[in-house]
Amino acid sequence: FYQKYGSTEDDNDFADSSVGSLTFIPTESLTTNVLLVGGGGGGSGTFGSAPAGGGAGGFLTSTGLAVTAQTYDIVVGAGGSGGVERAPGSGLDTTGLGLTATGGGGGGNSTSTAPSGGSGGGGFGYGDSHAVISGGTGSQGNNGGSGQPSASTPGGGGGGGAGAVGGNGGVNSAGAGGNGTASDITGASVTYAGGGGGGSWSSGNGAGGTGGGGIGYATSATTNGGSGTDGLGGGGGGGNTHGGN
Repeated sequence: FYQKYGSTEDDNDFADSSVGSLTFIPTESLTTNVLLVGGGGGGSGTFGSAPAGGGAGGFLTSTGLAVTAQTYDIVVGAGGSGGVERAPGSGLDTTGLGLTATGGGGGGNSTSTAPSGGSGGGGFGYGDSHAVISGGTGSQGNNGGSGQPSASTPGGGGGGGAGAVGGNGGVNSAGAGGNGTASDITGASVTYAGGGGGGSWSSGNGAGGTGGGGIGYATSATTNGGSGTDGLGGGGGGGNTHGGN
């Protein structure tokens, strides 16, 4: 959560390691520009299929928002936990000033459609003959990529990002996480809310989307998925056994 305003007061930020309940207390009536980013979804983990990347947290801006001299509660949403043997957690919502940035959907698991969220999680690559498994829907970002099932060479989809959809998994290829969106509200251009990369069965890692998305690894790599970057709302990457947070 960032807020920036024209006043004699200093700018404050509620990002980085600040997770939980905080307060914003202006001492006068102000007109603010606000950026909220939800927590990124966790990537899925798997022993015998292709894991999927988590969706980025929702990216929400508001310009010219009026606030008065009072206490405003701010909650910065934490990222979702990485999945152990498939099922990950979705990210938590970031709330403040009457606004909500929705947490990202976790990476898909088994045969079900991936969870929806700020950006949707990627679809699971099922290691058997099965219909293509769709990525989740993004409400404040983009959809996750679909997973490609295969008896021997499945590929997991990448999580959606604020700026782009997640890549689809292919035959033994992993979908990349969708790229995030840049904002200069802090005074410098920073990209937020990138999706987590999916993983394949035996080769090929899914790149995390720009804006903090974690890398996804091939199941055969015996490597946990890469975690999203703190403070950016990126989704976790898919991995062997355990997905990224």
